Amino acid sequence: MSVNNIGEIFAIFGITGSVLMLAVGFLIKSIIGHFLKKDLEVFKSKVNLELDKYKYKIELENEKGKIQYALLQEKRALVIERFYSLLMKFDKSAKDLMALFQPAGTLPEHEKAKITAGDANTFLDYYNEHRIYFDESTCKLIDDINEKFRKAWIDFQFKDKIKREKAEDDLWLKSWKTITEEIPAVRREVENNFREILGIK
Repeated sequence: MSVNNIGEIFAIFGITGSVLMLAVGFLIKSIIGHFLKKDLEVFKSKVNLELDKYKYKIELENEKGKIQYALLQEKRALVIERFYSLLMKFDKSAKDLMALFQPAGTLPEHEKAKITAGDANTFLDYYNEHRIYFDESTCKLIDDINEKFRKAWIDFQFKDKIKREKAEDDLWLKSWKTITEEIPAVRREVENNFREILGIK
């Protein structure tokens, strides 16, 4: 075998070795790339699954919040309905008691006073037990109504005990004006607040 032949053999093996090395390198790179791609897909799949779980949890919390809000609104509507009914019953009995003209055949004053006091206590007890359902501005208005009723009650109770020189200073007249003018003005504001809460335009 000549030197030239040996050189050709080495050249062939050198080229083949290089090609072989390149092929092995490419194969290893492909295998690693395949596994990395597979790992990346598994990772993406896990991330998407966790995102879906998180989205579901958020949607569930939103739905629970909506249900709780709807239940609260329903409860508030029932409280407002009962509250307003008691307020108007109290208002009616107070007007019956303090009316400037008392028709013949009606209950005696002390009986009417007893009814009014009972209606007032029922109304105030209910309000105090359910105050939490009303916003602060509504509570201030209701407190103002209560104070005006109390003032009218006191004026009415002392109407015969304290005589005034002027008709406009008459305690019975003052109590009647409080019941028929001052309280309705505040009550209208309360009614507007209630309509807003209930979504009535």
